[in-house]
Amino acid sequence: MADGIEIIGISFAGRRFVVFFADVLVYALGDPELWEETANEWANGFRPAPAARLVKFMRADADVDTMFDPEVWPLPHPRLIWQFCEVLDRAPSIRAQFFPTSPSISI
Repeated sequence: MADGIEIIGISFAGRRFVVFFADVLVYALGDPELWEETANEWANGFRPAPAARLVKFMRADADVDTMFDPEVWPLPHPRLIWQFCEVLDRAPSIRAQFFPTSPSISI
């Protein structure tokens, strides 16, 4: 694991997921121009604070081609989306437990 990136595991409905918390500049490989480009493309130009974390999740068994494609790994029942959101909502608390010296996250 690189400095500035924390990874935790969560499970839901018998499926395992990983949640990444990445320092925005670490995610951009230290390149401020890439950080700027990503902010423009993903967040309509919103620039997070320098110590902010980008949060992404994917199925633990996904491969590089499908890791962020939800059509490949749907929930077992679409109506479970709210329960899944609740599990994701707890992810920052879990992260804080395992990485107490990392900057805190507020949602």
